[in-house]
Amino acid sequence: MAKVRSEKTINLTALKPSEYHLWACQSEATFRVYGVLDIVLGRNPKPAVSEQAITQATDESSDQDAAVQAQAPISAAQRRSIEKWQQQDDLARQALLACLETAELTKVYQLQSAHEIWARLAEEYGPVSDVRRAQAEGAFYSLQKKHETSMQDHINEFTRLQQEVDYHRGTIPALSSIQINLTFLRSLGRSWASFQQSMGPRIHTIKSATLFAEVLAFQLQNPDNDETEYSAKVYTARYDRFYRPHNRPHPYSKPINHNPSEFCTFCKRRGHSIDSCLKKLWRDTQAKEDEKESEKESEKRVIPYDWKRASTTKMNWSNTKQP
Repeated sequence: MAKVRSEKTINLTALKPSEYHLWACQSEATFRVYGVLDIVLGRNPKPAVSEQAITQATDESSDQDAAVQAQAPISAAQRRSIEKWQQQDDLARQALLACLETAELTKVYQLQSAHEIWARLAEEYGPVSDVRRAQAEGAFYSLQKKHETSMQDHINEFTRLQQEVDYHRGTIPALSSIQINLTFLRSLGRSWASFQQSMGPRIHTIKSATLFAEVLAFQLQNPDNDETEYSAKVYTARYDRFYRPHNRPHPYSKPINHNPSEFCTFCKRRGHSIDSCLKKLWRDTQAKEDEKESEKESEKRVIPYDWKRASTTKMNWSNTKQP
């Protein structure tokens, strides 16, 4: 009667070829808990019977049973060691076969040991793709925060892309803290340049998680616009000599509705009619403003009273009344 094994089966996460490295990390941790990791990785090979024991079994009398001849030179401790190794290898092999889909199972079902299956899967799905690593790095370094995206969502997206780059790096060293910090600040946009300058040398030593927390705290103090962007707008409105109010169009600006078939008889340009000519509109606006200013100045102007002329006129008028 066959001996019923009391060991529990090992359950592994189903393998997805695109996520092999994550699956391998999880599987190694599970195999370590069950004490079979060294067998799966090939560090603990199957115990072999020494040549001396095989020779002793051959020299014995032929009256003994063949099975007894083969087992006689092996001690009880060696036999228990071989049986224990075989049981652990069977557990690991069953766990690997159970977590594979049909497409992956057809590639390894003929292999007889857990280490052979593990090595075959690593050979098939382990190599890192240079193309996928280049795509991940391109998305990571080109990330820019959008105005409608919250800062927390931007940090989550930045962290996800960073982990994807590290996942596909292979033997390339992981990104350093200074690389992560500078890339993150650059992804926030030009308006955060003053914040980056205020960091100073701390940017080389601060942890990325601490930097994310400080950026979130600064964002809470300026929920609508950050300080740098607001200062830039104020400076432009005050000191830009080309700044114009919205109610006064520029005489040489291009109309919104540009139609090449139309011709303006006022500015002699194509693309609009005289009714939509901004140059004419600007001239009419300026004429009205100049007219209003002249009226105001004329109202303020006071004509001086000529006393000498007034007295002469009065005397002439009185003389004409005398008979």
